[in-house]
Amino acid sequence: MVNVPSGTIENRYPTLCPVSWWLGAARLSPDAGRLYLSRTEPSFTGYRIQCFDLETDHELWRTDLQADDALGALAVSPDGRVLASASGYRDLSIRIWDASTGRFLRQLDGHNARICALQFSEDGRQLVSASGDQTLRVWDKEVWTENRVLHGHNSPVYALAASQSGGLLASTAMNGGLMLWNTEQKNSGNAYIQLLKGTGNDRFVPLDQSRLLMLPQ
Repeated sequence: MVNVPSGTIENRYPTLCPVSWWLGAARLSPDAGRLYLSRTEPSFTGYRIQCFDLETDHELWRTDLQADDALGALAVSPDGRVLASASGYRDLSIRIWDASTGRFLRQLDGHNARICALQFSEDGRQLVSASGDQTLRVWDKEVWTENRVLHGHNSPVYALAASQSGGLLASTAMNGGLMLWNTEQKNSGNAYIQLLKGTGNDRFVPLDQSRLLMLPQ
């Protein structure tokens, strides 16, 4: 953990096995009191999610060893009650956890390639997932059912940002294509606007739940 004003390192926590840049994730709780992070075992033999109390530096919980894979995405619901995770290449599901105890709650299936990004809407009603299968999926958090599958990208979808209600989404793919989606128009196809076609990889960085930073070429 880094103190931004002073630029000093305050705490160090064990993290993933450093063999691939996209594997591993860390998230703060909405009140900034807890840190959730992934711990990948050597040779991708599995991963755990750990939760630390930032005031005491004590580990509050850790999950059992999960899958023969490495974790690649985490998201915390705005109310801080639920944690969503997705792993790398082998396990293509999304897993839902009780953020206070680490108890496994539910598994969400639908994607057929690795899941690259997870994002809750600011009102907490929806979870959006982006995948290497070139789709985005919108999940209803109340009942954990899939509301919609969004098609339009022709490359793996790497990053996304959601508006407060989740009705407006922005996503970017590995080839740099940027799309804006209106998920509330359920009867008008995929209802997307292609803002940019392929512009190169790694040009977009999600800033928060409603903004993307576009880097110069």
